[in-house]
Amino acid sequence: MSEIGKLNVVKVRKTASSEPSFENSKDQDVQIDPAEQELVREETCQLLELLLRRMVPDQNGVSVSFYKGERTTVYKVDCSKNNFSFILGKQGKTIDALRKVVSTITIRHGFRSIIEIPYF
Repeated sequence: MSEIGKLNVVKVRKTASSEPSFENSKDQDVQIDPAEQELVREETCQLLELLLRRMVPDQNGVSVSFYKGERTTVYKVDCSKNNFSFILGKQGKTIDALRKVVSTITIRHGFRSIIEIPYF
């Protein structure tokens, strides 16, 4: 099998506390600062809005806001009907890619994220 097909497996071990312990994790002892998380939330919201505005014909018809829950940040996209198809993309591939990028950014800083788009 080639190197591309091999996966690095991380073993999860339950400890006495309710939190799982990750073996072989490089970021095992990293403490997450709540102030830094808030900054990342705001920067991610701005990045998402910038990307969406560059993709649609009516740039003023797109805005992004966010609210945070207990463990998840929700990025809410508001757009006009004309811009909706550009944001969604063919078979939802564009919004899926944006969700993956935002999720990757936020997971690295210790919280999950969701992108909500309007339903027309």
